[in-house]
Formats: sequence, C-alpha cells, structure tokens
Amino acid sequence: MDNGDQKARERDLFWIDHPATTEWVGLIGKLLLNFGSIELMAFAWLAALSNKNDIVLDLVAEMALGRRIKLILDLIPKSELASSSCNIAEKRWKEVQKLSDLRNRVAHNPIVFGWHGAEENGAPKFIGIPNMKKRSIDRLVDLVTLKQAVDQTARIAQHLNQQLAEIWKIQEHL
Repeated sequence: MDNGDQKARERDLFWIDHPATTEWVGLIGKLLLNFGSIELMAFAWLAALSNKNDIVLDLVAEMALGRRIKLILDLIPKSELASSSCNIAEKRWKEVQKLSDLRNRVAHNPIVFGWHGAEENGAPKFIGIPNMKKRSIDRLVDLVTLKQAVDQTARIAQHLNQQLAEIWKIQEHL
C-alpha cells in the first residue's frame, strides 16, 4: 500500500453518513422519541402518584430517569390502584429500566461496521452499535434488537398511558 492509499484509508476510518446506516437512522430516532414519551410519562405518573405535590415534582425534575423510575416503583404499592394493576405497572416500569440501558447505549455510541479482510466492496459484513464503556464490539446491538426495542417502548408507553388514565379516574372519585 503506498502512502496515498494509506492516507485515504485513514481518512475513511470514521465514515460518516454511510449508506449502510440508512435503515438504522429512522429506528434510532423512533427509539429516542419513544423514550421521550416515556420520560414525559414518568413525570405524569409521579404527578399522579404524589397527588401533584409541588415539592415532589420540583425534586424529580432534576432526577435521571432511573431514579424517577425507582421512586415510581416505591409509590405504586401506596397508590389507589388495585393489586393486579400495581403488579402490571411495576412490571412495565421494570421493563423501562432494562430498555433504558439499551437507549443509553444507542444514544451515546456510534454505529460501527466493517468488512473482513481488505475488500470493502458491497454491504458491510458486520454492523451494529458497540458498548464503548466496555470498549467492546463483541456484542453489537443489531438491527433486530433495535426494531424490537422500538416496538417494546411504543407498546409500554401506550400501556403506561392507559394505566395513568386509570389512576386519574380513581383519583377523581376520591
């Protein structure tokens, strides 16, 4: 490899806006937007579970999602929800906790891709989102996992919204 080829290869080491990432862009956007809805849902749940206590709402405004979820999980058993509804709500918020790790990984890491060997023709042989905190590309988040997360977060947000309406309805009759 001559010096010109080496410089060209170094220049392409961090390929931005590669065509192989096109399908990923929409899914990443949907995942982040779905989590935006879940973040809003967390505030709405905390408002309902605290009876719109201004002190609580001021405190949770600066909390990370994980801490807000922990507080929600602490408050659910003390709510007016029936026991079966409490169990479902707790299950869903725990799902959000697990999915938030994936969301953070997607939000804070690049899409990496490559080929095996010197040939770089056609579609990449591997593509996914690494875990840069662990400095590893051994277990990339793949497209199937990303699609599943988008579907799960949309479903969870809808269910949490329905349960929130149930809480509000109960509170209206108190």
